[in-house]
Formats: sequence, structure tokens, C-alpha cells
Amino acid sequence: MKTKSKFKYTLLKTLSCILFFICLSGCNQSFKSPELDATGASYTHTYNWYYDGQEYQLTITTPVTTYLHYLLKPHVPIEEWNTLVKEDPEFPYLASLDQGLYSAVANRHLNNQEFAQFVLSFVQNMSYGIHYEPFQIESPKYPLVSLIDGEKDCKDGSLLYAAIMSSMHRGYNMKLFALPGHMAVGISGFPDKQPFYKENGTIFAYAETTCPIALGDLPTGIGSFQLRHVFPINN
Repeated sequence: MKTKSKFKYTLLKTLSCILFFICLSGCNQSFKSPELDATGASYTHTYNWYYDGQEYQLTITTPVTTYLHYLLKPHVPIEEWNTLVKEDPEFPYLASLDQGLYSAVANRHLNNQEFAQFVLSFVQNMSYGIHYEPFQIESPKYPLVSLIDGEKDCKDGSLLYAAIMSSMHRGYNMKLFALPGHMAVGISGFPDKQPFYKENGTIFAYAETTCPIALGDLPTGIGSFQLRHVFPINN
């Protein structure tokens, strides 16, 4: 039975990789590696990406101690993955990131829907990388680690997007969707988008973080997948 379980998991991972290969090959891997400043105490990292036909650039500085805190922080079980979107008060990082994203489009006066797509484009354009643990459900990175590494898989990207959006307090109602071999984000407030999930009368659109498709659109094959878990994201 154990051998069959391992084979089934390996097969599922292989099929998932094939399913998303075409989509992922379209990602714009334009994130530069972080560099230590002259003192060696902080990382400076620059991100370049496109949204709505325009190029954007964001540079942020993060203390090395903050990065190491999240890098070395113990992993949590799958039922607690949604807690990873919250930063530890003594090691903050989201406020500076949020401010940088706000400033980048300050002159465009984006509404809530447009801003959600703008932030999604930021996460989507990070490089895709799998940290594979054979026959196990790989633990995701903490969002700051993904941010500094400039690399994510579906779990990492979903947690980073949820962390940014929930920290901005713009009234977004969000969920994490766990599907077979994949993870994505659900976000409410998009009545013109294809509904993906409904809970207590609230409809959630699908947000894919691994490749540059519009919020509400589904990657090929996703519509036939069954949700395994739905995790709440508390603002």
C-alpha cells in the first residue's frame, strides 16, 4: 500500500508539472538577484515587471536578520499554511512592500479590481522554481523568503499574493485553494469574473500566481480539478 501511495504521489506531481509547463513558460523572469549593501546588514533587491503594457520597477531593502528569521523559521503543517501570510511583528516587511507597490501606480488611481490585478502581475512575474521533497507535500516558503529569492512555486506565490493583499486592508475577502498538485488564491469582489468558489453567498474569483493570466481566468485543466482544502485568510 505504501509503495502504491508513493507511486500515486509521484504520478500526480508529474502530471501537474506537465499541465502547467506551457503556462509557466510564459512567465517573465525579470527579477534580479538581491545584493548585500556596503555594510552587509541588508539586502537590496530590484524587481521589474509589466502590467497593462507598462513596465514597473520596485526596489526594496530588507535587513539580513529579517530574512534569516523567516528562512530558519520552522515549517507548519498543511492545515496551518494560511497562517504564513501574517508577518511577525518584530520582523516586519509588508509595510515597505505595500508602500512601494502603492507608489508605483499612484498616478494611475486604480480601483480595487485593477489594483488586485496589478499586485497579481507583480507576483506572477517572479521566476518559477520547484523545491521538491520526494513523496512528501513540500512545505511552502514564508512569503519574505520567496520575495528575496525572487522565485516561487504555486504555494509560495499564493501565500505571497495573499500576504500582500491582506496586509493592505482594502476590504478584499480571500481564500487559499488547495487542488491536486496545485495551490491558488480566491478573491471576492469581482462580479464580472467567472465564479470559481462560493461560500455563504460570497463568490470568489480564481487568481493564478504562477503565470501571467488575468485574474478570474483559469489555466488549462484547472476547471476539472476538485478542491481539496479551502483555507480562510483573515485580514
